[in-house]
Amino acid sequence: MKKISALFIFIVFANINLFAQWDPEYDFFTLKAGFNHSFLDAQPDSFAYYQIQNEYGDFQMMPVAGYMGYKLGFHGGLLFTHDMHNDLTGVSLGIEYQVFGMSQKYESLNKQYTLVDHQIINTVAIPLLFKVGKSMFKNQRYIFAGLQYNINLGMSQTSEVNFTTVVQNKKMKKDTYMRRNFVGVLGFNYTVFNFEANYVFGGFINKDYEVPMTYQANPAVKPYGSFPDGLFVFKTSLTLPLNPWTTNSFYLIKRKLRRWLK
Repeated sequence: MKKISALFIFIVFANINLFAQWDPEYDFFTLKAGFNHSFLDAQPDSFAYYQIQNEYGDFQMMPVAGYMGYKLGFHGGLLFTHDMHNDLTGVSLGIEYQVFGMSQKYESLNKQYTLVDHQIINTVAIPLLFKVGKSMFKNQRYIFAGLQYNINLGMSQTSEVNFTTVVQNKKMKKDTYMRRNFVGVLGFNYTVFNFEANYVFGGFINKDYEVPMTYQANPAVKPYGSFPDGLFVFKTSLTLPLNPWTTNSFYLIKRKLRRWLK
């Protein structure tokens, strides 16, 4: 995994060095940072092998359909953009560090006990985006779409129940989450404000993860087999193109402030 990550990072920066000698109006870096919002987590269809234990015994837990648990994450990174000289289209290649969150809610068959699991995933992402706009350099307004390759570095989980204040925290085994993902990207940029929708193909949970069973008819079960096949994440960001547009914008703002303060 380290070799794969290093290879992709090398490819990204090799392309950046290749284009960095071009006209800064059309070839430039962009700093990007913001938040990841996850609240449309599809719940598992079933979870026949999930139980909790308290002073009254063991209780089978089943997913709560329609649960929407908001989880906040963050991201930050660097994009290299090459805009065509027609000022209508462009392409961006970048590297980002991202933290995603997701959650599931379960309840006992008698509805008395509930459990909420929260997962946090740390990812290195490599987006390849295509831009379309009108007078993009002047307005910095454009729509973009593309694919992103995720290298998932790790996942942790917290579990909360309604009958105690104790919160369980654990680091998930490498076999329980997907090590790599492809992500579909669609978004809109308005000056320094960036809005983006991501769809993580396959999700982050490894649906093929198996747990051996000693006293059951089946030799092994797949506890995450009923988890959804994908995950929606929405991102809000601030983007700062490191090109003459930013310099000119700050200069105009400075001039206006001077006029207002006179």
